[in-house]
Amino acid sequence: MEVMKSLKPATWLDVGAGDGSVSRALRENLGGGQFECIDIKAAPGVRVFDGHTLPEGRWDAVLFNFVLHHAAHETRPLVKAAVASSRWVVLQEDVPDGTAECWERLRNHDIRGIFRTPEQWKALFREYDSAQRLCVTLAENLQDTNGYHVPRRLMVFDGKAFS
Repeated sequence: MEVMKSLKPATWLDVGAGDGSVSRALRENLGGGQFECIDIKAAPGVRVFDGHTLPEGRWDAVLFNFVLHHAAHETRPLVKAAVASSRWVVLQEDVPDGTAECWERLRNHDIRGIFRTPEQWKALFREYDSAQRLCVTLAENLQDTNGYHVPRRLMVFDGKAFS
C-alpha cells in the first residue's frame, strides 16, 4: 500500500486480482484512481482473461500481487505486455531461499508454479525492457499472516528511471 502511495498512479491494471479487494483498498488509500482488475476466475467487478494476454491499454502501473508464479510458462508474455503498457510494474512474489524446506513449502503451495529468485525476476524483466528499468527491492521477507513462511519480496520496475 505504501509503495503505491509513493508512486501515486492515476491508473493501474491489477493482474490476478482475485475479488478485486486490493485495488479497491488502493483506490481508497490513494484518494481516487482508475483501475481494471482481471483474473482467470470470475468475480464481481473483475474481468475474466485467458491468463496470458493482457488487455490493450496504457496504465501508470501494472500490479502482480503474488500471482506470476502461478502463471508458470505464461509468465514471459505477461511480463512483456506489462513492460510495454506501463511506467511501473509492481511485483510481489514468494521467492526461494535455496533451502530444501523452502522449496518444499513452495511446491506444496503450487506444484506447477515457477518460483524465481529476485535476480531471476530482474533478468526476466530485462529480456523485454530495452530501457533496462531500474528495479528497486522495497521490502524483503514480507510476513504472511496465514502462517505461510517463505521469503517474499516487493519489487518495483521503474520505466522512467533512465529516460
